[in-house]
Amino acid sequence: MPGLWEDFQAAWQWVQQILDEDPERRATFDSSTQAAMIYLRLAKLAVGRLFGLPGVQITRHGRMVKITFGGRLALRFKKFGDGVHGANVHTNTQFYMYYQLEFEGMESPTEITFGYKTDAAGRNVTGVYITCPIGWRTTKWIITLADDETDTLPFINPQPNEPVP
Repeated sequence: MPGLWEDFQAAWQWVQQILDEDPERRATFDSSTQAAMIYLRLAKLAVGRLFGLPGVQITRHGRMVKITFGGRLALRFKKFGDGVHGANVHTNTQFYMYYQLEFEGMESPTEITFGYKTDAAGRNVTGVYITCPIGWRTTKWIITLADDETDTLPFINPQPNEPVP
């Protein structure tokens, strides 16, 4: 988690710097384009950091990057719309991920999403979360990494004194 948090912060700052260099960029690139820029940078940073580690598999489906850990947990990145749900177009491929469905005869990993929300202007991050979707607009669980009231990773800092089972 600390690495993903740092990758996200670096990706966000990288895109903001690009947009701030020229006011026309921020006016020209809509929220979807900005989200794509952040996504692409975050994916590049995370893949570069995790590539080749034991138990880590990285797959691409078009532009979507999925990082699978130990064959049991599959992570992807999203900008969230209303609530903590992806604001993307629903596709057949994503249907299987959102609804945690397995292909017949194959054991599928649990799908989770590392996502963020912004204010209406798209200038500030208002929350960063890890979610486990079980439908297009239904979530089994949410881990809040940061939100309007928190600016740290509460479950990582400080470190627990005893190992967590």
